[in-house]
Amino acid sequence: MSYLLTLVTFFSIGIILAMSLNLLMGFTGQVSMAHGGFMGIGAYTAAWFAINAEVNMVWAMLLAAAAAALIGWLFALATVRISGDEFILASFALQMVIIEAISRWTDVTRGTYGLSGVPKPELFGEPMRTIEQYAVFTVVVTLICAVVMMRMAGSTFGLVLRGVRESVPSMQALGRNTVRVKILVMVIASAFAGIAGTLQASMVTFIHPDSFTIMLSIIIVAYLLVGGLGNMWGAALGAVLLLSIPELIATSDVIPSNLLGPMERVIYGVVLMAFVWFRPKGIIAERPVLRVGRMLRRGTVTAPTRPGSPASATTPDAPGATR
Repeated sequence: MSYLLTLVTFFSIGIILAMSLNLLMGFTGQVSMAHGGFMGIGAYTAAWFAINAEVNMVWAMLLAAAAAALIGWLFALATVRISGDEFILASFALQMVIIEAISRWTDVTRGTYGLSGVPKPELFGEPMRTIEQYAVFTVVVTLICAVVMMRMAGSTFGLVLRGVRESVPSMQALGRNTVRVKILVMVIASAFAGIAGTLQASMVTFIHPDSFTIMLSIIIVAYLLVGGLGNMWGAALGAVLLLSIPELIATSDVIPSNLLGPMERVIYGVVLMAFVWFRPKGIIAERPVLRVGRMLRRGTVTAPTRPGSPASATTPDAPGATR
């Protein structure tokens, strides 16, 4: 039972990571290779405050989200004018910088020695001592995060993100501030990654720079490629599926223990190639947007019109419109 609850906990953490990156990569079209680094920022921030300042991990989680969001905001400011391959390279560089900073800032992170003794959260003054309690806590946090992100994806904000992904000039012509949108979605995705890092640190009670390398960021991207870009349910399913692979390998008696790590990477590669060839849109493909007409009628999205045309006088958001 404890093993299954541990799996549920890790699945929950993976779902938060996949959904948050999906807002950035699947909806906005910005492929980030630094999501594992943001998770590391959250893990180390929460662990430091919990160990040194004796802050409850529940509140440390909010501090971790704020720290990751701050770095995400600074990164977004520096890269808001670039996209495509340039953005991927910039995020890759950020990932390297984060891991190097964690490894070298020994006074705070203890470097390659890692941080041990990360406490569990406390509720109503009582620490969570059992895996059952922590699993329930993690699932509740994941549900809250998932509901928030799914509401974002299904709202007008999600529609704007898709518009930015498809055509930045078109969204600017509609009067949308695409720079602010890109910065905001990076901040949101980074904050949720920080929350996932806090849950991870509290679960294993020990964190190390090797836990948040570029390999982790690649695996999180793989969650989306397998599950489906632009679909939150697909992102969650991809995370659960790929997180199950190491467990299936470890529990099998066919593969020797000294080959578990290399075999895991080989299977990841085979799975990704198979999906690229046979299911390029993932298990659950992105659903088409069917609510644009209703949003236009409601006035939450403004359609461009020629000055002096009849539509310009009746569009709710047009200057001088009548209601």
